[in-house]
Amino acid sequence: MFITSDLLEKYARKECNAAERVTVEQWLSFIDLEREIISSPQRDGLKEEIWCNIASRTIHVKPKSQNRFLYAALTTAACVLFGIVSLHYYNSSTFASQILVNNLNGQEIKKINIGSLSFLVEPGSQCNISMDFLGEASDVKFCGAVSVISDSAKVQEFNIGTGTSGCTVAYQDKVKLQKGQTYLAMTDADYEVITATRDEIAEGLPRVFSSRLSERFKL
Repeated sequence: MFITSDLLEKYARKECNAAERVTVEQWLSFIDLEREIISSPQRDGLKEEIWCNIASRTIHVKPKSQNRFLYAALTTAACVLFGIVSLHYYNSSTFASQILVNNLNGQEIKKINIGSLSFLVEPGSQCNISMDFLGEASDVKFCGAVSVISDSAKVQEFNIGTGTSGCTVAYQDKVKLQKGQTYLAMTDADYEVITATRDEIAEGLPRVFSSRLSERFKL
């Protein structure tokens, strides 16, 4: 009877009949007696290699811990959640986030806080504010006069332009505000749109513009 890998696997699983078991055990004893041919380190290494090869195909090792399954489940759930959030963030039709402040017929200033920015919509004005996923204002369309104050320790950025209600003048600007700064924007019959920060007015903005801003915002 030849010693084959299938026979050794049967022996490892204790499925050999008496004749097969005797054959395998004699072969193993023969391997142990061949000290002149195979030195002790080589013999041990050969036997370990043979048994490891058999075990890899016949013995199923149980997981050391159920934590691996829990970790995999949590990772999968996190990926799914991230995908859903990303879908909402990039699909504006699914995640609508706009606020319209209508003060066209009002007599008092309307104030609204969005994130770290405060918007003051003057009487006779209208403002449409789009927010990003984090709740910060990202895009502002206005008609009339609007001022914006930042209360953030970091520089706040947003886009502002005309396009709300009766404002037909195309205007677009990228605003960067530091904490405490106030940005002023108004539509004007002669100059179409006038914008500046309070700091720019104090530093000497041309009077033709600063006087109109001061009058409109009652500075």
